Amino acid sequence: MSAHRYEVGQKLFCFEPDSSKAKVVYLAKILKHVHKRSSVPYYTVHFQGWKGKWDREVPENLLLENTEFNRMLKKKIDEIVRNVRCRVKRKQRIDQILEIAAVSADDIDWDKIPGIWNSRQKKQSRKSRSGSAVTLSTSEKSTSDRGAFLGSTCSEDSDATTLDEEDTLQLQYETLPNPHVLNALLGFWDLPT
Repeated sequence: MSAHRYEVGQKLFCFEPDSSKAKVVYLAKILKHVHKRSSVPYYTVHFQGWKGKWDREVPENLLLENTEFNRMLKKKIDEIVRNVRCRVKRKQRIDQILEIAAVSADDIDWDKIPGIWNSRQKKQSRKSRSGSAVTLSTSEKSTSDRGAFLGSTCSEDSDATTLDEEDTLQLQYETLPNPHVLNALLGFWDLPT
């Protein structure tokens, strides 16, 4: 049994405890420490805005402190959850953001992190329709990206192709040498019991 790092009553972020769902981040409050025969401390948490029946026991490695870095991480994940309807794409994009955040640590440029974006085919078809390349402002890009995904279809083959084509540009942060606490998030549901 190990010592609990967080205090009862502390408000922090908690990842979705159900591993079959996307790794969404919620604001949570620690209700009590749970003592289990595990190397990882457990907590009973209440998710803010939810009924008490959804209170859960979660391991410590699903909890994140309420810092600016983690608030931006939550904001990016929430953007994907709101705008990408396809479950497979949504999980892939959230995993990408978590991986980038784990590698980049506090040196991350949140404006360059992929949230929602168009595939190359959609960008090319838009260019061919207009006859020339059009430069969009940042706000126009995010609006057009959101609209493009609302009507998109979902197939695993096209998802893999789109992500592979964009990996070099979208995941440039993976080469940064700074490890971060979020490194554990890449496999945080494989916990010893």
